[in-house]
Amino acid sequence: MKRISAFILTCSISLLIFSNLTFAQQGFIQLAWRPNVELDLSHYIMYRDTIPGTMVYLETIPSTDTMFTDITAVCCFTYYYKLTAVDFSGNESSPSNQAIASVGIITSVGNDEENVANDFELKQNYPNPFNPTTTIEYSVPQQSRVSITIYNIAGQEIRNLVNEFKETGNYKVEWDGKDDNGRIVSSGIYFYQMIAKDFREGKKTIFQK
Repeated sequence: MKRISAFILTCSISLLIFSNLTFAQQGFIQLAWRPNVELDLSHYIMYRDTIPGTMVYLETIPSTDTMFTDITAVCCFTYYYKLTAVDFSGNESSPSNQAIASVGIITSVGNDEENVANDFELKQNYPNPFNPTTTIEYSVPQQSRVSITIYNIAGQEIRNLVNEFKETGNYKVEWDGKDDNGRIVSSGIYFYQMIAKDFREGKKTIFQK
């Protein structure tokens, strides 16, 4: 079998980015790659997981396609994608580079590398699950208007924690489990999203009474 992974190893990824008003209801992730020119190419296989380094089958893609839209992606989760090529004998190539993405932002493309310290960053809250309060840390590499908002599982805005210009630096903000009206929210899953310039990222948290 010919090595059919050469072009796959250089696959690239691009994402369609939605506004914070529609990300929960209409979010999706779109991946693209250069076509494989091997004559015995049968099809591609897309893999996806929420754990880095693993490969869980997602979908078989025709050999004529060079783009895939993941309409099952859920807001505020980080996904890890890899692509392989399969020939007519059923032989599967080695996987592509790992592409890391979430609805609304390109997290990483190409080789797995540590984020640079001066990047925009939204960290996982702690403690999680929490009651009565939790801390959210975030980084701002340049002066920017920063928004951090809490949403319920239906995508409805619950609480705006930050909405102001921030100078370069590392910050933290606490959420006390209350909505914008000062009422304690119900136990369950919530999402928090940070928006600053072209940066947009969300994470999941759990409030337990």
